[in-house]
Formats: sequence, structure tokens, C-alpha cells
Amino acid sequence: MTARRPGDPGVRLRLKGEARRMRNQHRQLGVLRERINAELARSSIAGARREFELLAESLHAHFRVEERFVFSAIRGLGPSAAQLIDELMDEHRALTGQLSALHDELAGGNGFAFAVRLEALMKALASHEEREEGVVGQAGGHGDGEPDGDGRSGTRSEPSQGTLRQPAGAARSSWLSR
Repeated sequence: MTARRPGDPGVRLRLKGEARRMRNQHRQLGVLRERINAELARSSIAGARREFELLAESLHAHFRVEERFVFSAIRGLGPSAAQLIDELMDEHRALTGQLSALHDELAGGNGFAFAVRLEALMKALASHEEREEGVVGQAGGHGDGEPDGDGRSGTRSEPSQGTLRQPAGAARSSWLSR
């Protein structure tokens, strides 16, 4: 078996596919966030808790795959991305801490505090995803904004998720504080 050399085209090709998968997973995480918001809008803490648990499990699994496989492959291309990978892994730990705080908030039944923290988490996650997609896209041979073959650019220019909105006509106490 031959050792891969830095800049190996096979690794770069694999990372191009990983960049597309990563963007799709990031979009799926946003869908889960919208499902949590929909449960909160219905004043369903139990439903929000169920959807949040799915989001948390998905995010933990997503981080594990990135750290074990994607980031390792990028490190194998050479030392130039090591600091960026370390920063992304630090962000994973910070986001995991926010997930834990959100879990505690939801367990306490405070829907409003949970919704506020969820919004902060999702903004931090969107920023992290954008940086991450840029690093993986560049490692796979894509620059910012370069098409990746599926009609989308190599990185996002803005988060795909909307902001938290109170349903029209809903009193704050009826949908956030339960």
C-alpha cells in the first residue's frame, strides 16, 4: 500500500463529495430547527423536546463524522489547514456546550428561554457551517463561490435558516413560556 502524498487528487476528489454531503446535512439540521419552532408555536414543549433530541443526536453524529473522517483527510493534505481545523473542532466543543445548556433549559419547561437560546445556537451554527464549508470546499479544490457541479457554490453567502418569529396573533406567554 502506498502512502498518500500531500495534495493527493484522490483525497481532493473525496473531499468534493464530502463538501456536498456536508451542505446537505447542514440544510437538514435547519429543517429540524424549523420543526422545533413549529412545536413551540403550537405550545408543545413535549413536541419541541422530541424534535430537539433529534437535532442534538443528529448534530453529535455530524460532528463525529467531520472530526474522524473529513478533518483527518484535510490534515492529510498538508499542514496548511491545521489551525483552521483546530478552530472548527473548538467550535464543535462550544456548540456541544450550547446544546447541553439548551437541553437543561427545555427540561425545565421554559419555552421562551429555550427559544432564545435555540436562536443563538442556530446563528452560531450557521456561522460555523459557512466557515466549515469554505475549508472543506477549498481542500477539495473549490474556491469561494465556485460551482461544485450541482449548481450551488462551494460556500454559502448567508445562512439558509430564517429567524425566530412569533406566530401572528399569538400571545408571548401562550407559545414561549410553557
